[in-house]
Amino acid sequence: MSTAEASTIAALGRFLVDQRSSYLAFGLAFVLLWSVWRRHHQLMDQIRVLSRTFASWHAPFLLLVAFLPFPTAVIGSALTNPMAQTLFAGTMAGIVFCEVALKEVSADGLVIGDAAQARRHADASWAVGFWFVLSLGLAWVFSYAYVLWIIAPVAAGYGGPLISRLRARRNDPHDEETSPNGSYSEHAGCPILRTPRTVRIQCAPLSGRRRAHVLLSMLQAHIFPVAMRLRSVLKSALTASGVFSGGNRGLMGWRSRGRSWERRVL
Repeated sequence: MSTAEASTIAALGRFLVDQRSSYLAFGLAFVLLWSVWRRHHQLMDQIRVLSRTFASWHAPFLLLVAFLPFPTAVIGSALTNPMAQTLFAGTMAGIVFCEVALKEVSADGLVIGDAAQARRHADASWAVGFWFVLSLGLAWVFSYAYVLWIIAPVAAGYGGPLISRLRARRNDPHDEETSPNGSYSEHAGCPILRTPRTVRIQCAPLSGRRRAHVLLSMLQAHIFPVAMRLRSVLKSALTASGVFSGGNRGLMGWRSRGRSWERRVL
């Protein structure tokens, strides 16, 4: 081997060693993008029907995924630069928030399984997105803020359940403003708060069949007995005045027994 060849090999070796930050940036981007790809495929396995909103959110999602190699190259050449870290963390936060939007939309009747589980997965993605936003701000005061990206799964594991509890607390109708005489129960999966004057139902977005089921159940439980009671009072008044002298069969086979109603099979 000649001296010129030896010097060329040595120069190439020094160049490859100097590019170690690029290797780190490439490996980090690959792991993060692989985790997003894996979660997206898990979501698509649960989708039973597509909507226009769900398909539309894939446009910014794929745009940011295609843009990711550029901030990866920038951060590979200047790993501790705050602007480079801001560019990379902002791109990753945008990708994760698009993933959140896809999961939130899919939980509204698009998934095969439990919609609550899809929302819990969305809460975990919310935590990861906020984690990247946090690192984006810390990059200007801490030159090694990129270390936070490596432990992003920790944010999903602990931040996701926290966001789920905050979401459940916000949606809980049995809060401090509730009347002390009210009662709390559930019907058809929907929390129902009954007070002496009001009946409040708070549900997640329902499908058409489930919404009809809840409406019919409320009609049967509240509206129909009141209508039968009014009919009984009107019938008694007309009978006492001699205008009506019908039997005691009841309307459509329904008969009053105290505070309850029973239907007689004819």
